[in-house]
Amino acid sequence: MVCFGFLLFVNFLNAQVVDTNKIYSIVDIQARFPGCDTYSNSGTLNDSCTQRYLLEYIYKVIQYPEEARSKNVEGQAVVKFVVERSGEISNIELLKDPGSGLGIEALKAVKSMNEVGYKWTPSKYKGVAVKSYITLPIKFKLEEEPPFLISEKNDTIYTRFDSTLLFNGGELALKNYLAQNIKYPSNLKDCKSGLIQTTILVKKNGDVEVLDMFDFNSLGADATYEGIKLALSTKGKWRVATYGGKPVNASYPLRIIFKSNSPSCKVTSDNFDKALALSDEAQVLSEKGENDKALAKLNEAIKLDALNMEYYYMRGSVYMVMNKKAEACSDFTKVKETLGVNWVDAYLPLLCPKAEVENSPK
Repeated sequence: MVCFGFLLFVNFLNAQVVDTNKIYSIVDIQARFPGCDTYSNSGTLNDSCTQRYLLEYIYKVIQYPEEARSKNVEGQAVVKFVVERSGEISNIELLKDPGSGLGIEALKAVKSMNEVGYKWTPSKYKGVAVKSYITLPIKFKLEEEPPFLISEKNDTIYTRFDSTLLFNGGELALKNYLAQNIKYPSNLKDCKSGLIQTTILVKKNGDVEVLDMFDFNSLGADATYEGIKLALSTKGKWRVATYGGKPVNASYPLRIIFKSNSPSCKVTSDNFDKALALSDEAQVLSEKGENDKALAKLNEAIKLDALNMEYYYMRGSVYMVMNKKAEACSDFTKVKETLGVNWVDAYLPLLCPKAEVENSPK
């Protein structure tokens, strides 16, 4: 867990001359984080907005360093920076470093504001925009995570187990069950193939509930309906998970594949299978850190199945690891525009300069 504190230096000073080259610690109106000029007549509300959204941004981009986590290192890093009259930040320095990568991670998080193009509203003194200091304490604290999480519907979903959730007969039996019971929608045209990624909740009493579904190939409502029916039909066919010697709720990802069995669709279906196999290979290569090879596999998969947004999401993730921001931005934007999902929104401000306006706090 990472916790943050924020110090704003605000005061009134009766100086004789406004020196725009000077970096001020005491100003009339404190610098404001992008989007925090809503309350034009209230310095207190603007400062509160700045504190809230700056910390929200830092929380989104910062990561607890693995070195510190493995050594159980906690502590508070303190970063000081200057908000320029242009709205950019500069003179970023680490005033306090707890070590084990915590200070470095704090610096990276602050520096990323310039990388994504965020522009602050500069401080004002005597009505003139001036440079000013901001001091940001960032507290790193390790806390043991609970063995479960709470869903939006207030279901307790366990993430640690004594024995994991398992389909009766194992993975192969599940794959065969899905393949044998899927119904190809009659309204799908041109031999269209695709997959719907489903996450189900298998409750401790054996009931099954669909948590979410992503139609990666835009197969449509009929395919989604068939996917839901198929997922729910697995009720009673699971060995439920246990924790602490008791049955517990657990989630499970189901990849539901739609393909036509018509002989006239064989080429399309074969290309779909090849693309799916390539994406699986890419996943393994990416986990090994062989990103160039993973990228090559995904490019091949997209050539074979250009409508599968899962491949673009996977490729965008690889591009992001490789620090190819423009390419990652393009793939994630395509996923968002095609599927209308919001789970790529956290990445877009970091990758796409144009996303600054769309994602800035209101």
